[in-house]
Amino acid sequence: MISNNNSAKQIIALAYSDSMEIRNLDMRVKCENLYDFIDCVNTIGEYNDFNITVVQRILKVLGNIAGDTENIKYLIGRESSPVIYLDFCFVSSDTVTLYEKLIKINKDMYLADEITMGEGKIRLWFD
Repeated sequence: MISNNNSAKQIIALAYSDSMEIRNLDMRVKCENLYDFIDCVNTIGEYNDFNITVVQRILKVLGNIAGDTENIKYLIGRESSPVIYLDFCFVSSDTVTLYEKLIKINKDMYLADEITMGEGKIRLWFD
């Protein structure tokens, strides 16, 4: 069951409340699990090229090339525009291979405007 009062969702709601003066243009929050992540995505809604359909496409691609998407740590936030970090907790050859596959797939099927990697995390940014 997804709680409507989870802290990640509340932080995301504040970061994306563009009509308020308290919005945060440079932040990220760690989601408790995949369901918390999806809840945060739905809280953002549509923003530039970011939306639930694009995120579902990313999760499907991850599932096809990485197998299990439940054990990835998801961070979501804002670097002016929406950003997702997929945290694999360590850099391994599997992480590098996954990153390289995401780059190739992104050329044929839009996933994000930028895909980068560092410190075991794959970063997807949407403008």
